[in-house]
Amino acid sequence: MHKEHLQDLFDEGLIPDSVSHEGISAKIQQRKTWQYSPAIKELQDMEQVDGTATEKVTSSWTVRSTNSDA
Repeated sequence: MHKEHLQDLFDEGLIPDSVSHEGISAKIQQRKTWQYSPAIKELQDMEQVDGTATEKVTSSWTVRSTNSDA
């Protein structure tokens, strides 16, 4: 629930990609993957070069306590 709220605030441009408050820090992490057409699965490198493959970027928040006592 809190990660969804962070994402909404980030999507609306209200917070940056890294925030901290009262001993808790949160940072968004992105992961890039490639999607290939089924017919050319064995030609993945060629599809990346010629633009047939499409890049997919996913994001998720990592939340940690910044207190050394936690």
